[in-house]
Amino acid sequence: SVVFRSLSTNIIDDAAGQLEVGLNLMLRNVERLGQEAVQVSGSPGLAEAIELGPEAIREVLSREAALLPVSLVQVADADGALIVHQVIGNARDRFSGLGVGEGDPVLAAGLAYERRLTLAPVGDELVVRASAPIVDESYTLKGAVVLSLPLDSQFADVLKGALGTDVLVF
Repeated sequence: SVVFRSLSTNIIDDAAGQLEVGLNLMLRNVERLGQEAVQVSGSPGLAEAIELGPEAIREVLSREAALLPVSLVQVADADGALIVHQVIGNARDRFSGLGVGEGDPVLAAGLAYERRLTLAPVGDELVVRASAPIVDESYTLKGAVVLSLPLDSQFADVLKGALGTDVLVF
């Protein structure tokens, strides 16, 4: 009984410690997405590319792709019309149906000069969304960028690799 109580207490303490570390890792990854949205919105030439059209925007995003996490990047003009939907990385199916629509509150925040980081349910998945305004050198609003990342099994695998234990997002 004494041995079992000691073992049980150690297991509970270890699980609580793993949970705390896992939660901190998850929040750090979510926070990083918000920072990446700000970085993308400030990409050299992006504000000008919005006026030139989708291909110019994709060119700017391709220069930034090596620095970005796997995510869905959406760029809208100042009127809120979505111009570009681009998946960073090789997981197009993972991001199917996860984009924001015109008038979405996260996109609207970016168009109101706000940086926003939210968790939103999309179907049976939880999706992290980060938005930031795109402004030119005179701080005139040119559009907004939204990055989306599902909290799915691939996200859990990143945490699992860092923790060395199984991770489920529920």
